[in-house]
Amino acid sequence: SFEIGIINDENFDTALEFDVVLYDPQNCLLDPKFYSSSVMILDDDLFPSNDFRDEIEAKDEGALYEVGFSLLWSFMKFCFNHVDDIWWKTILVLLLANLGNAYYLATIFIKVYLIDTVLNLKDEHSEERLWIHGDRNATAICLGLAWVLPNLILLGSDYFEMRVLEMGFNIRHSDRSLRSKPQIFW
Repeated sequence: SFEIGIINDENFDTALEFDVVLYDPQNCLLDPKFYSSSVMILDDDLFPSNDFRDEIEAKDEGALYEVGFSLLWSFMKFCFNHVDDIWWKTILVLLLANLGNAYYLATIFIKVYLIDTVLNLKDEHSEERLWIHGDRNATAICLGLAWVLPNLILLGSDYFEMRVLEMGFNIRHSDRSLRSKPQIFW
């Protein structure tokens, strides 16, 4: 006989399964085909958090709607803390998502600069503020490139988010976790 210590915590996790190898039988016979036994430990915690035990066990959608935002926040914390690599991918996606905002702001400055400086032929001091001094056409071409080329960076960041960071992984992980804990569904 033996004992396995179980550390109880308040965090949801999928069922833990492991094998125990049986050997050196005493006062019994051990069939050679059955030298190991599978042990499964079911978690008693609820997904995504035990804070919603009453609402989940009530099996009432209205009760879940009342705690909707808290439930969503708890799910996001669960994913951030328990899904492999999701924390740094989330931070990176938040940073990459702001590239579009930065580009939009830059296009506003480009438009203002184009109208107030490059196309302003009446202001004699506007030539001093050109990117390429004395050449309005070359400055206009540079502005056009500054308008178009960042789209390649935005396209690359979108590709990086979807393919390299595999942002669809979170859904697959949640689906696998939920299927292994059927006691929370009604």
